[in-house]
Amino acid sequence: METTIKLCPKCRREIFPGTKFCAYCGWKVDPNQEDDEVIIPEEVENTEALVAYQGHYTEEKLKDKLLKFAKKAGIKVVYAACLLFYVLQDDKFSIKDKALVIGSLGYFILPFDIIPDFLSVVGYADDLAALLFVLKTIYANITPEVEQKAQARTKELFGDDIDAKEFQLF
Repeated sequence: METTIKLCPKCRREIFPGTKFCAYCGWKVDPNQEDDEVIIPEEVENTEALVAYQGHYTEEKLKDKLLKFAKKAGIKVVYAACLLFYVLQDDKFSIKDKALVIGSLGYFILPFDIIPDFLSVVGYADDLAALLFVLKTIYANITPEVEQKAQARTKELFGDDIDAKEFQLF
């Protein structure tokens, strides 16, 4: 069975059902406007578990979470989130991959998930697990440029004295 998706008229990326703004460019979705549609084959439809959290993701919410909680979350969590953020900017990734990325970043943004973020030490363990799950799925396609951008952003938040081992996620 195939699925029809709508594309944002501004950035030409997928607009997820029920969202009020495009997750990529922030375009306000007008439910009465006719949008372009694309047919998605059945084999890319099985991402519901993580994609369910995509409604919690916006670029602004992610940046806010990173600025407020970077030190508490830790370098690896922040680096993983930054990698995924820059994957969204890379046109080489499929809609399926980007849906997983948005879902995992949405999960990261939520303060109350399986292990609430306010619990010290373990609060971000489930977030890291969700981020790493998606990263492991798409890691072979991550370019050195995406890695460099994510490392640079992580260094902006933590300082330049980060040990290279901190950027090894697997």
